[in-house]
Amino acid sequence: MRIAVDLVGGETPPLLLFEAVLKAATCFSFVHFVILITPPLKKQLLSLDFWQKNSSFFCERFQFQVVDSIISMQEAPLQAVKQKKGSSMMQGIYSLKEQEVDAFVTPGNTGALIAGSALLLPRIAPVKRPALLATLPTKNGIASIIDVGGTTNCRALHLLQLMQMGLAFQQIKKPGLITRVGLLNIGKELQKGTAEIRKVYRYFQTHLAKFASVNFVGNIEGDRLFAGEVDLLITDGFSGNVLLKAAEGVFSLVQQTLSQNLEFFTPCQKSKLLCSLAKRFDHEESPGAIVCGVKGVIVKCHGAAKAEALFHSIATAIELVEQQFIAKMEHFVSFYQA
Repeated sequence: MRIAVDLVGGETPPLLLFEAVLKAATCFSFVHFVILITPPLKKQLLSLDFWQKNSSFFCERFQFQVVDSIISMQEAPLQAVKQKKGSSMMQGIYSLKEQEVDAFVTPGNTGALIAGSALLLPRIAPVKRPALLATLPTKNGIASIIDVGGTTNCRALHLLQLMQMGLAFQQIKKPGLITRVGLLNIGKELQKGTAEIRKVYRYFQTHLAKFASVNFVGNIEGDRLFAGEVDLLITDGFSGNVLLKAAEGVFSLVQQTLSQNLEFFTPCQKSKLLCSLAKRFDHEESPGAIVCGVKGVIVKCHGAAKAEALFHSIATAIELVEQQFIAKMEHFVSFYQA
């Protein structure tokens, strides 16, 4: 198995992110890594003591792919992917298209990743636009959310296809289980939300009733997601991204507040409590967001991801390849279209 990892597209120093690749190489001995880096970074890595002392190991497991540019977080996505074909982002997607690698992991510009994937990779029929699927902890476990940043302005057709991809993901991860599906809205009532949302609600009511593995629970307000009322939440990329970032911000506030006010706990108790919270809620422990709708395994981690977050994203990519994610996604998307 070959996994391409973009070390230079995010906001974290690449040498810190490389620690995640080293950890992944230790944990997954059957994986070879294609590292997307700039010439100066390659020179830095090769000069490190541990590299020189273990050159045979690195030569067997790592390949450097030098890129000539980087797409920054501030660049306009479509313009960037067209003008920077030699960037780490585009080279990673191109390697995936040419089947030189089995998966691509990046902390880079989300818009550019979606635009580049849509331009270079074949779509899973009948999907019109790629989407990002992420997971969040809830009272009853883990819930999936689609879309969290792929398409910010969704029409009814796009929301229907998000539903198909989300259900396909649920069947891949939890085969045979009933999936409770909710539609993110500003209220439970049928008349709430935009015209597109109301249209989709009526379609979900009739269409999803055909499938024994699906239970459409209706409109879901943001707080009810965390109460564990759904397994899969459907929303446009704008609202989904706001929800995801808000959840991350609330956790950071809770963690900071607890850390400052646990005066009755011993240092050991305090550490255990905060570590337990981090394991469940911290985005550094997240498996990353999965690009759905294209024929290629792509995992997007947080732009400011540290080594631990990148490691979890790499682990997710490896798991998806092992599970034959793309083939199963094609099958289930077609099934839920019927």
